[in-house]
Amino acid sequence: MQRRTVLKLALSAIAVAATPALPAESTSQMTLYKNAECGCCDAYTDYLRENGFAVTVVETPHLPLI
Repeated sequence: MQRRTVLKLALSAIAVAATPALPAESTSQMTLYKNAECGCCDAYTDYLRENGFAVTVVETPHLPLI
């Protein structure tokens, strides 16, 4: 994975982590595009689900195009 892609993913994670948690009764849908070999994306998906997001994971080798 290119350094620029990793940086973009890290900045996205920071932006979401900085937002307040949603109340338990509120669920937001989110789509996470990831490289199949990325373990940090799996951890990020778990984090989002634990904090009230319904996450759809889409594995793709073409992240720069997204």
